[in-house]
Amino acid sequence: MLRAITGVIADLTPRDLTALRRAADTKTRVPDDIALSSPLVSIHMKDRLASARVDLALVEHGWILATQSSPGQHPVRARLDDRVVADLLNSWPSPRPNPNPDPNLDADPLAPAGQPFQLAPPLTPSPIRLDEATASARFAAGRGSPFTDPMARDLADERMFARLPVNHDPSRPAGLLVWISPTPAGVPHQSLYQAADKLNLVCVASENAGNDRTALDRIQLTLDAVATVSGRVWIDPDRVYACGMSGGGRIASMLWACFPDIFTGAVPIVGMNSHHAVPIGNGKYWPKSHADPRADHARLLRTNRLAAISGQNDYNFREMQARTGRLRREHLAARLFDIAGLGHTMPTDEHITTALTWVDDAVTQARASSAERAKPLLDRYLNEHGQTPPTNPRDAALLERVTTLAPWTDPAWTAAKLLGY
Repeated sequence: MLRAITGVIADLTPRDLTALRRAADTKTRVPDDIALSSPLVSIHMKDRLASARVDLALVEHGWILATQSSPGQHPVRARLDDRVVADLLNSWPSPRPNPNPDPNLDADPLAPAGQPFQLAPPLTPSPIRLDEATASARFAAGRGSPFTDPMARDLADERMFARLPVNHDPSRPAGLLVWISPTPAGVPHQSLYQAADKLNLVCVASENAGNDRTALDRIQLTLDAVATVSGRVWIDPDRVYACGMSGGGRIASMLWACFPDIFTGAVPIVGMNSHHAVPIGNGKYWPKSHADPRADHARLLRTNRLAAISGQNDYNFREMQARTGRLRREHLAARLFDIAGLGHTMPTDEHITTALTWVDDAVTQARASSAERAKPLLDRYLNEHGQTPPTNPRDAALLERVTTLAPWTDPAWTAAKLLGY
């Protein structure tokens, strides 16, 4: 937690460094006038003899550029394999955006909390690019991409809209709720705002990403939305949720299942997919949309929740009931919220808030438990020293222990403040 506050997101292992070196494409010439699209991370390396810094950035051609700078030496640049970098970035938490942005370099200021606004270009592409190999790995267990249409999304032509929750505090990480609409509308649906304000969630949506768009484009745009917002707002990676209606709900459920390393919860509304071929009862089946979760994803899914919303007047009700039942039999945290009288339409703000609160409780309950374990340590320090910062390594270590035991909880924030963060 303390390192995340200052912008440090991970320590690279020797294996990580080896993967990055092997990912360098020494055959592709990097043009001298190449334009950067957006920075990703900076890697700092140092030993007793030398130090170096490697900056990773997206460039105008859509690929990833590594620039190594060492004191007294000319910078060295190389293109990197996108998939290698994506695997590394997705294993790390989202970096904290620069708390003191340069107005000449950074995007336009964010709008006031509670008001939807368009995200200023350029939008940030996700490090995950759904090329054929990645789509195959994520959705088909390596047996070929399930998407027949080529990707048509071009971020230069796309528009995204976001909304900060009321009382948004930029010095604290917020959750993120990505809305997938069945229509071309780009502003996050207003029925989400009550839940977003209660749970401190930033909302984001893409324009022209409705049911008339290919599934591949919609999924890629949702990933891009996460990357774009995470570069401008401090996002809690444990609280990134997908929500959609009808066809958007089907996309949200696929994101929950196939990207559990990114989306830690989902709320599909009157539409849902799963990795099951579910019998209808007349000899036919509702088909599965993706393969069974691979082993590493299956472990993550057991800690992530899916709250499906439907009602018996919705023509998708029986399918959603069957799919959530199958997920529960596999010991996955799926629940169907059966709303009396609901047809194929949006539920009330209160119903959405109830479902999202249940999804979010997976994180809040775990953090409450960790806070209970850390509180006696903090109380011991406060009883001895009050609000005075630590004056010796032993007391500082005690406070650091609090932040390690219960990151992002009230005891941890108190300890971080005493430590000077």
